[in-house]
Amino acid sequence: MRAWIVGVGILLLVGCGEAERGAERTTEAGLRTPGLDSLALLYGRHDYFRLREELGEPTSGESAALTVLRAATALAFNQPARSDSLVREVLAGDPGSDSLRYEARRIAYRARLRLHRYPAAGRALEELLDDLPSFVDSAQVRDYRNMRKLTTVLAGTPPQRVLSRSPTVLERDERGHVPLQVDGAARAYLLDTGANYSGLIRSEAESVGLEIRPAGLEVGTSTDATVTADVAVADSLRIGGVLLSDVVFLVLPDEALTFPGLVIRGIVGFPVIEALGEIRFEPDGGIEIPDRIPERNAHNLALQSLTPLVRVESAEDTLVCGFDTGANRTQFYEPFYRENRARIEEEGTPDTLKAGGAGGIRELPGYRLPRITLRVAGDTTTLSEVHVHTRSLTRLPEENVLDCNLGQDVLDAFGGYTVDFQNMAFTLE
Repeated sequence: MRAWIVGVGILLLVGCGEAERGAERTTEAGLRTPGLDSLALLYGRHDYFRLREELGEPTSGESAALTVLRAATALAFNQPARSDSLVREVLAGDPGSDSLRYEARRIAYRARLRLHRYPAAGRALEELLDDLPSFVDSAQVRDYRNMRKLTTVLAGTPPQRVLSRSPTVLERDERGHVPLQVDGAARAYLLDTGANYSGLIRSEAESVGLEIRPAGLEVGTSTDATVTADVAVADSLRIGGVLLSDVVFLVLPDEALTFPGLVIRGIVGFPVIEALGEIRFEPDGGIEIPDRIPERNAHNLALQSLTPLVRVESAEDTLVCGFDTGANRTQFYEPFYRENRARIEEEGTPDTLKAGGAGGIRELPGYRLPRITLRVAGDTTTLSEVHVHTRSLTRLPEENVLDCNLGQDVLDAFGGYTVDFQNMAFTLE
């Protein structure tokens, strides 16, 4: 039923629109000073893996620019408290430029949101909006104001917490839904690492009995459409033996997640999945969530905003790709096409590709490659009938940086895989 759905990731515009996926390019100019040019370029391309390697260990007396880069890298590898501490250090002194002060404040609100500290995130946004540099355009301002709506609606909401945890084994259905309880009501929702926030259609939120808080948020989607969403907070969410409190859901119009033959009533997104700590996906559709997470040294998982990223090898290329358990098929994006155009046009067949998500489906030009071999987390698989987009799926050129989005076709090629957000490790069985 989901073969044609590229992904149903819910993307709040300010969380994954220009202000998040493209603002690094703006700040890049402020970081491109002698000795930092290469680091700034890695940051602009979201290649946090190489950026971490190039930064190395901190030394005393580092510049504000290096501290900002370290804060961004800490946030990318799921260390929001350390990231917030580093930008506080920068903002307490003289950052040295408007672009660095701007970036420090931008990282601050994102780190505090990651910690579910909504009032603190709102204050950081207010400081950012009150002192915007001249290079910030109207689209970015609109996105920040949009996110300010969210922090305002959630101002009195306690941080999401894990109240109890015990070993859990769950079964996913054929559409990737897992059983759970929302405020005691038994439900089954899609588990989607590509969803920046958890979401419900309005009729589902009403059926569960959640209070819907008017917010009027502009929510961007994987199809580049925009819908308007409100907010609801569940007192409790139980997934197997894991009990969470104060879980935030975006509430979308029913039609936003209604497709031919399929209605997605609820999505469990990144903030909840990350709180689970570690999830092992079995090839038969089972899911295991342990109560204790072992130490791992891979550290091959990163985050751009709330989108998981993995490093992938293809032929001679090292790619940075999204990681999306809600996508049925792996998609290669325009940057990959641009770098491999001659080979793709020689070996591939022109085709019309479908991209689906919250807001609908759109058709885009592209190619189908007969096969491609990828190396992921130290193992190799070959995909057939590979989709390659020739046009950007993002709103602005500077957002167009990821090479691909890994879907279930790659993940199902192995005997199971584990996503560990505590150690930021992605491992194959």
